[in-house]
Amino acid sequence: GIDIETDDWPCVGVPDAILADRGELLGYQVESLERNFSIRIENTPPFRGDCKGIVERYFKTIQIPYKQSAPGVVTGTKIKKHGDSDYRLDAVMNIDEFTSIILALIICHNRYHTYETYDRDIDMPTDLPMTPISLWNWGLQNRSGRLRVVPEAALRACLLPRTQASISDNGVNVFGVYYTCSEIIQLGWLHRASTISRPKSCEVGYDPAIADVVYLFPNKNSSEYW
Repeated sequence: GIDIETDDWPCVGVPDAILADRGELLGYQVESLERNFSIRIENTPPFRGDCKGIVERYFKTIQIPYKQSAPGVVTGTKIKKHGDSDYRLDAVMNIDEFTSIILALIICHNRYHTYETYDRDIDMPTDLPMTPISLWNWGLQNRSGRLRVVPEAALRACLLPRTQASISDNGVNVFGVYYTCSEIIQLGWLHRASTISRPKSCEVGYDPAIADVVYLFPNKNSSEYW
């Protein structure tokens, strides 16, 4: 189990507001972020790419250098005709390799891309490089964009997908796999006794890519987890 008050975790900065494209930031994630981290979430209407034009344009910005060198890239319009092979079966990268390439492109863009027509404010230093990372760091120091700091693990657990798990003397049953932790053992939930009072079910957060760990939320409307 993990105590959410632990001060030894790495921390991350969070903004005061997020403009989201529906998707994952609907439902309990929105409520949890707003309630536990005081982050205001705004979701754009469906099928309205013009409401987030800057974000849509940066998809193309990332894809242009990616398509030049990545193996297995599909170009043009692909309409599968009868008897054609499925081009998806020709994929040569797994999700981790694809993610590493996208992250490398983002880091490279933030460090080295220069804005040729950036509208520089009058109080900005003349020797300030017009790169995204330089402008970001300067803005954090001299504008109102300073991020609040929260524990990284607590924020991550807050954003994980969740499901209802049953609890028995075998442990917490999530998708047919049983889990346990020190808190459950101390509360005696694994004992068969009339004096033991345990809930029949509880909300659990899980990472679809990792089956070793789940996050048990014993209290409703709370970010505390075991």
